[in-house]
Amino acid sequence: MFALVAVALASPVGLSSSAGDLVLTHTDVSAEVVADVAVVDVVQTFENPFDIAVDATYVFPLPEDAAVRDMSVSCGDRTIRSELVSAEEARERYEAARADGRRAALTSLQRANVFTQDVAGLCPGETVHVWLQYVVTVDVDAGVHTFVFPTTVEERYGAGPDLEMPPLTMPDGVTRRVSLRLQVHAGGPLGGIWSDAHDLSILAEDGLGAEVALLDDAVPDGDIAIAWTEVVDRTKAVVVGTEDAYGDRYVSLSLVPPAMAPAEEGPPRELVFVLDSSCSMAGEEWGAAKAVVEEALANLRPGEAFNLVRFSDAADRAFDRPLPASPGTVAKARAWMDHFDGGGSEMLQGMREALSMPGDPDALRLVLMVTDGHVDGGRQMYRDLAAHFTTREGRNDRVFSLGIGAATNDELLDGLALHGRGLSSVLRPGMAVDEEVGRFYRRIDQPVLTDIEVDWGGLGATGAGITHPRDVFAGQPLHLVARLEGEPFGEVVVRGRAAGQPVTLRVPVDVREVGEVDAVEALWARRQLAALEADPWLAAFERDEEVLALALAHGLVSRKTSLVAVDDGPGGCVADTSLDVPTGSPRGSTWVPGGVAHGLGGLGTKGLGSRGSAFGGGGGSASGLLRGLGGSPSAKKGYGVGGGAFGTRSVAGQMRPGTPEWPEELADESRTALHRMMALKHHQIRYCYQRELVKRPLLGGKVRVRFVIGSDGVVTDAEVVENTMSTEGGASVGSCIVGRFRRMRLDASVLSEDATVTWSGQFEPQN
Repeated sequence: MFALVAVALASPVGLSSSAGDLVLTHTDVSAEVVADVAVVDVVQTFENPFDIAVDATYVFPLPEDAAVRDMSVSCGDRTIRSELVSAEEARERYEAARADGRRAALTSLQRANVFTQDVAGLCPGETVHVWLQYVVTVDVDAGVHTFVFPTTVEERYGAGPDLEMPPLTMPDGVTRRVSLRLQVHAGGPLGGIWSDAHDLSILAEDGLGAEVALLDDAVPDGDIAIAWTEVVDRTKAVVVGTEDAYGDRYVSLSLVPPAMAPAEEGPPRELVFVLDSSCSMAGEEWGAAKAVVEEALANLRPGEAFNLVRFSDAADRAFDRPLPASPGTVAKARAWMDHFDGGGSEMLQGMREALSMPGDPDALRLVLMVTDGHVDGGRQMYRDLAAHFTTREGRNDRVFSLGIGAATNDELLDGLALHGRGLSSVLRPGMAVDEEVGRFYRRIDQPVLTDIEVDWGGLGATGAGITHPRDVFAGQPLHLVARLEGEPFGEVVVRGRAAGQPVTLRVPVDVREVGEVDAVEALWARRQLAALEADPWLAAFERDEEVLALALAHGLVSRKTSLVAVDDGPGGCVADTSLDVPTGSPRGSTWVPGGVAHGLGGLGTKGLGSRGSAFGGGGGSASGLLRGLGGSPSAKKGYGVGGGAFGTRSVAGQMRPGTPEWPEELADESRTALHRMMALKHHQIRYCYQRELVKRPLLGGKVRVRFVIGSDGVVTDAEVVENTMSTEGGASVGSCIVGRFRRMRLDASVLSEDATVTWSGQFEPQN
């Protein structure tokens, strides 16, 4: 839902309600995903419990790359549609309507991914629905697609007094909830669909995708994330497009390399971990950051050079320069991390420290920024990175960003990764640290395609990052969104280096034949806006002018444009007071002693891909990684399944759960309840198998896990007691399943004391 936030609350004179000042009673989210493009409809229900009229203001987050394109307000059988105009004009219209007692609404951008909604003229006892629609791409990482709906906003260091920051508590008695329904049109069966933090109800599942919903309405205290894998006969490619009312054509092209085993050898590397030691990272967040680095240190190559940087009011480092990993240097680094500053958040100093320290001039320096990102801005860091990569010493460096917590600043994290030529991800509550660190190492070990250049030929493509995109890592998509100003058909030629060798991929594109997805235009415009906002060299007045013109032309909310809806008919009231709607606190990290797999984890990086296309065709490459593309149309949603071998073949995996082994003294009703709750987690467990099956198509066998459920419903321990899979791959499946069980939360009401349960599953590939 939209997290509703405000300045400090004070009840107006004469108003009282056990539910708080103004009640946002419910949020309903409905999302449909086609070709990894999500169109999301959000309906907020407000009820004015008072006997006087009020106006309301709330602040809410959306995904960092969300393109907000429509809004309306309804009361009873009357609906008011919005219009996109300049932010100044929209505010003037709204204030005039509010003064006249007309019902009105205003949707504006406060800062990237944080919006403000104003609603005027709520009459006593009235119920009002605010509807918003936005378009966003889902995350794709190592074959895992993740849809995320954020619900909380946190204060950012250096934001300035002109931005309203949210309080982190709601009034007593508020029982606000969020419902969410998601349809995934994959064009083929799913290997698994799950949520690490929320139980799902599978409403429908067939050979073309699935429809799921939250089993119970969620508390708005962090991101709601749903992930899935797809079953394909090979890594796919996708082309979808649209044509607007003026005849302009837009196309989305995605290529997804396979998940690959880590490279045994590679160029010399220096790994530098930059830790945010500011006040907002105190407590569990700092524990999460330390756990990430602990796990990363355990995975260093023998003798590989590393260093640690910490920043708050200033920056310091563990060693003068990166040192080879040894028991002694690793022990010193761990001891150095025990200190926590808890001051400001001078991230720029931390970044400069990481990039400027002396080191091996022939080594590839890889920087991992670990932070909650609660820092406003970043333009100077972008300038520093742009300048750094023009030097001989910096041309091969890469900057990765890892967000910690339930409400991270995705704009900043993505900006650092974009300008740092790396990738960003987020470590969310309820997911495993070891999985995220493993993902980081897979990326740096397998840059599948580097030094990329894209030639659009006679298509005449324009757009941000479509000719020189950043490197493609294993399991990450190369996603390009372009406006075509030339011919509607032609050949896109992608050149780069794979495994040190030059490769060329030729992709036939015909916009007249590909599947129609009208959201592609919004995605293109949103990327242009992001590029303008992140441009470190553009003057402020130039940026403002270009943002205004672009947003108006494509109907998107931006810093310079807003959506305003004003009712010119009957209805509405002159408000006696204005109220700010509070939000709940982001939930804390869920850390359980006993291992890094118990805590936070995340799936991140923005991308589009892993769907089919109807472009057909051929092509070739010298490396064998990119051996051509092809496809046949699909009747579902008008897009097709891509062919060729841009990577490796994957197969479907079947999981047949066995009958759980219960304590003899456990009552039948408790067994039934636990069995039902565990069944809801099977999609999470099946993913553990499907992930390894992508790399090892013959992997199969039986896994038995014994775990202990506490009387509070928390799984306190879990271990593999039998694993008949092959050692290569099987150990990873077992470890992943144990991590899933350790993070399970079951209904405490079904147990009176701790219970030890043994679960088993038979896993088989389906070629």
